[in-house]
Amino acid sequence: MQIELEQAIAVVACIIAALGFLYAVWPLLEKGAEFLKLRQPTEANRYDPTLTPYEQLVKLLNNDLQLVSLLLQKLSYQIPHQPDDWYCKVAFKQMQLWIVNKLSDDRNDPEFGERQATRYLSKYRDRPQWWVYRKLAIDHGLFQKGSPMVREVEQPFTER
Repeated sequence: MQIELEQAIAVVACIIAALGFLYAVWPLLEKGAEFLKLRQPTEANRYDPTLTPYEQLVKLLNNDLQLVSLLLQKLSYQIPHQPDDWYCKVAFKQMQLWIVNKLSDDRNDPEFGERQATRYLSKYRDRPQWWVYRKLAIDHGLFQKGSPMVREVEQPFTER
């Protein structure tokens, strides 16, 4: 009976100590949770609502209107009868993919481009997507004159 009472007192003491610890640490845990929430990129800050899809594409391609025009021409030739915004959105996604894939190909590492894009999106989480991907491309020399992207887009396509 004496041992059971001592064990019960020890259990109660452990519970009280654990509750005291939680009481002391809880504010830190809440701050940590808030910090983690702030670190997560949200869809809201990924798109710039003040810009049209065309303007976002132009900004992604470093204001190269000739390149944008060629891209949209190729898309409208390949997939006719779509709204203009649709072509801009598809071209934007294609350019994001091109940047990621080109980085991976250049390094002979299939995951390098995706890692870099994830790193940049996290680092510049308060910036819109067009800005982050443009920065990624510029930092890795993909938008220089005569760059592979410019050459690939400038390749002629067959008119109907």
